[in-house]
Amino acid sequence: MPITKFHAFALLQFAGDHAAAAAALRQAGSGSRTNKPSPVVDHPPAEANGTRPNPIGDGVSPTVTSTRVVQPPPHVETWGPSEDGLARALVAHHGHELRYCPQRGRWLVWTGYRWLWDEAGRHREYVRAFARQLPSGEGWWRFRARALSAAGVSGIARMAQTDPSLTVHVGQPDAHPYELNTPAGIVDLRSGELRGPDPTRLHPRIEA
Repeated sequence: MPITKFHAFALLQFAGDHAAAAAALRQAGSGSRTNKPSPVVDHPPAEANGTRPNPIGDGVSPTVTSTRVVQPPPHVETWGPSEDGLARALVAHHGHELRYCPQRGRWLVWTGYRWLWDEAGRHREYVRAFARQLPSGEGWWRFRARALSAAGVSGIARMAQTDPSLTVHVGQPDAHPYELNTPAGIVDLRSGELRGPDPTRLHPRIEA
């Protein structure tokens, strides 16, 4: 019978006492955590006159960190009426919770503590939501109609899936054998340290 990460954790930290290991994990997960600041995102290129569109024109205040101001992503309209623009908007707004594996031709979505294969097409719903926010007036209505079509959604998603910040190699998920991913966070099986959920570790599985 294969040894799971939880069994290894119990063996290394509690001499094989699974009940004690489970109790320790439950206790570790009972506290509150501090949310990480919003990531810095790419912004659209400057306008022809050398100015950049106002990224917070909708009244949203920027997030202030200890050393710098992190601006929220610009409104989807700012990226322009093109599939490339909407693909970049998708990456800017949802890049922290989306990944694409070219070897499998499949998307992954972040649940808050692990990555799941996007069987339900959540990434497509993000594209559709952006397209619905586009203006319907002159200069936009034709592109808006196409962006809301099945072909338009697929085209925008295909452009986004090649963005370097989203692509992951098939061998990257679950590539940390000495880490136990739990709802409470990530347990280092060598030190017993519990860290918060971390999407950069690309854990696709969860141990109760």
